[in-house]
Amino acid sequence: MVEIEEATMQRVLDVNVMGTFRVNQVFFPMIKARQGRIVNISSETGWQSGAPFNGAYASSKHCIEAYTDSLRRELALLDIHVIKIQPGPFKTEMVGSIDGNFSKAIEASRDFKEVLTRMKGIAVQESTKGHAPAELAATIHDALTVASPKPAYSVKPDLARSLLEYLPTRWADALMKKILSAK
Repeated sequence: MVEIEEATMQRVLDVNVMGTFRVNQVFFPMIKARQGRIVNISSETGWQSGAPFNGAYASSKHCIEAYTDSLRRELALLDIHVIKIQPGPFKTEMVGSIDGNFSKAIEASRDFKEVLTRMKGIAVQESTKGHAPAELAATIHDALTVASPKPAYSVKPDLARSLLEYLPTRWADALMKKILSAK
């Protein structure tokens, strides 16, 4: 986070947070008129602690979580369902851009070139484990069509990242530091 450009942080927040907000605002009159539903796409990152060098994305998804929870409670007063989808890794263009994004970060880094290089190798390897987008689409379809949707749908979260959330924070931080410092 200390090396990220302000414009990059702003772009991530604008797309993920303000984009979601704007879409909901524009379509709300139609949703209200037809007693429809709102489905916001968060991420497994939205309920997990932020990972190093992923602060912009994690911040935006934490915001989507809070925004969706608040909106769900607000629109419950109008009997309108608001649902959040929390996907793990899926084979998408975002996952496909990991290699290039890490290369840019490594080139621009003053303090973290070595650790970013190690992380790039891990992230590129992990990106090959992404799930088929059709699985995510099926969950979204269910959220839109079931009689009584759940407030949140966790879809294929990464097991290792999820397990970190059950450790005491200091243990998880120490484990993360050990993994990233390993040479």
